Amino acid sequence: MPVTIRVKKSEYHDSMVLMQISHRLSGTPGVKQAALMMGTDQNKPFLAQCGFRGQDIDGAQASDLIICVEAEDEKVLAEIGALAESLLRERGRRTEEENRARKSA
Repeated sequence: MPVTIRVKKSEYHDSMVLMQISHRLSGTPGVKQAALMMGTDQNKPFLAQCGFRGQDIDGAQASDLIICVEAEDEKVLAEIGALAESLLRERGRRTEEENRARKSA
């Protein structure tokens, strides 16, 4: 099964948000597993236990987002990568709106 590992430098996301997105992606047909985590030293062994290994992960910093997906084929892999990006952007917009609402309250 094909795997993709992407590291997005200096892109922080809350761990609860990342767990929710990981869960949603993992439940998508054709996806064996998905994990979105920050590149902390505590998270890297978990990714290795899931079978996600490589220099990109090893070199990630705590402020870097790591996106790992294993899918049944390349088409699903590409679709899930795009969905992950969309969900992260959507959550980022909601966070900005929530912060603006707090400031104006």
